[in-house]
Amino acid sequence: MPEAPTWRLRVLGPPRLVSPSGRVSPCERKTAALLAYLALEGPTPRLRMAGLLWPDTPASAARNNLVHVLGRARKQCGAELVGPGPDLRLHGVTCDAADLLRGEPVEEDGEFLAGVDLGDTPDLWDWLTATRERVETARTAAALGRIARLEQAGQVSEALALTLHFLTRDPLREDAWRTLMRLHVLNGDRAAALDAYRRCKEVLRRELGVSPSPDTRALAEAVDAGRLPSTPSRSRLPLSVLRPPRLVGREDAWARMEEAWGRGQIIHLLGDPGQGKSRLALDFAHAHGRVLSMNGRPGDGPVPYIGSARNIRQILRLHPDLPLEPWVRASLAPLVPELAPAGTDAPTQPAPLTTPLLAAIQHVFELGLREVETFIVDDMHCSDPATLEAGYVLFSSVFPLGQPGGIPRLITCSRRGELSPEGEAMIEGQVAAGVAIRIELEPLGEEAVGALVGSLEVPELGPRLDDLRAFTGGNPQWLLETVRHLIETGGAGNRRLPLPPGVHEVLAQRVGRLSKSALQAARAAAVLQQDFTLELVAEVLHAPLLDVAESWAELEAAQIVEGERFSHDLVLEGILATIPESVRGLLHRASARTLVRHHGQPARVARHWLEGGDLAHAASWFVRAAEQAGDNQRPHEAEGFYTQAADLFARLGQDEQARALHARRGETRDEVVR
Repeated sequence: MPEAPTWRLRVLGPPRLVSPSGRVSPCERKTAALLAYLALEGPTPRLRMAGLLWPDTPASAARNNLVHVLGRARKQCGAELVGPGPDLRLHGVTCDAADLLRGEPVEEDGEFLAGVDLGDTPDLWDWLTATRERVETARTAAALGRIARLEQAGQVSEALALTLHFLTRDPLREDAWRTLMRLHVLNGDRAAALDAYRRCKEVLRRELGVSPSPDTRALAEAVDAGRLPSTPSRSRLPLSVLRPPRLVGREDAWARMEEAWGRGQIIHLLGDPGQGKSRLALDFAHAHGRVLSMNGRPGDGPVPYIGSARNIRQILRLHPDLPLEPWVRASLAPLVPELAPAGTDAPTQPAPLTTPLLAAIQHVFELGLREVETFIVDDMHCSDPATLEAGYVLFSSVFPLGQPGGIPRLITCSRRGELSPEGEAMIEGQVAAGVAIRIELEPLGEEAVGALVGSLEVPELGPRLDDLRAFTGGNPQWLLETVRHLIETGGAGNRRLPLPPGVHEVLAQRVGRLSKSALQAARAAAVLQQDFTLELVAEVLHAPLLDVAESWAELEAAQIVEGERFSHDLVLEGILATIPESVRGLLHRASARTLVRHHGQPARVARHWLEGGDLAHAASWFVRAAEQAGDNQRPHEAEGFYTQAADLFARLGQDEQARALHARRGETRDEVVR
């Protein structure tokens, strides 16, 4: 009876041997090649193996080298891993790559014999290259098979996470992109499915110079037209709950928007968080043609022109071949340094808000938005004053909007009561001039709540409309979060609604169901707030990027995030509310150090140091922020940063430094007056 295997040879990734007790021993390249060859190819004559390992060495010397390699392996492991006899064969050893090639599940996920260079052994090098292809083929088949089984079983979230991870390894698999699109739809996110198609097109064009296949295009067209695949019977949440099929309770607002559209006016939507401003804006805009949506982001406020720079970059990503004349590049280079003409440095002091800068911004928008009927600015209350000022001048000077060859129509969304004074003044001025309309969204009434709940295809909730309306106050987002909570916790069919003390607790419980790694990634992103990327999140957490990518797939499947932003600002706030104070400070300090390494905006770095409790670093970075604001011709912001820096130095007992900064603040104020 054969002996049970006791050693594990791991060659998916850097080669190593794992003893029965769990002790890990690295393998040098010739030992790794020898053991891997025997594991995959079976018993091999000694002379054949020696010739493969030392092809340019006389046979006797090659056999002697082989004896030494086997002896070192025996001494290192304290065990005879290769049995005696004329043919070499493994003894008491299993191998991850061999298991994978037999179709068995394995945990290891690295390249076959990663880091092993066999270039001095031509035959073994050919074998290594061919085997790496065999391993990748087997891994692909195993992953796609598992995804298909999960999808068939209705485990959409798990299938989605695995598909996203698979595409990080092999982004050229078009069938995997189709699977991702289909799974996003089944998970209730049609927009993410269409975004996956866009990314697929971009990858294929960039890497292969081809377009998606007819099958992929047909699927994208079906998703865009609403001809969606059916949800598996075992899916936990109905598609209608993940994204309600129709907008309800906003008929009056829609009618006012239609009137403003006909007049070419700017449409400003305002309301409390969760009232459905973004959904209304997007549905209305899509009903009138092609749409481009941009947004302010938490943390934008203190950084002059950060929104303008991001918007310009977004347009240039959509239109990489956009022709920009030298004067346009020179005018915009202070905001977007990569636009500086070749052979020159970008100016460090952007021009003030004068004709050349505005003309350049308008030129980019006119070229980049020429095929767009509606431009949406979401979360405008987060925007920095400099960007708001540029937008105000640009859109107020072109009326009516939507004329051939001009600026498209504009819809903005803002939280009620959270606009900056500059933002409120901008809207008031535009409304007074007749170039804009302001529409305030209120909570849904009794009839609208009934219509919304009725559209969710959860009949058990019908008798509980009054409880739902009272609990959520008619807030559409709160209502959907509550229904989702009831379904996921099995409470939808109970006679009494098993609701937590408040709707915020619904979000907290939803977040609490995340894995530890996914929760850490969400918290790091929430602290970073603005323009975070997976790379930055990984760096803040000191975590491997692929591990963070897997956690991010879980967050996307749970609809906590969409791409590299949170699915809703209420979700962002819910994540922030779960962070213990000690952890929050740690994440802020890690974010500050990360942004410093990536040349982040001084105002952002200063805020993180301040929130992290490091007043000395915060003070010095607020000084840098003030100097940058002055260079950017933003004296109001510069004065504010000098004030914050002076106050912090005073708290640190550095009164002389504080007085010096108060003097500089005074000089800045004098500039404002002049």
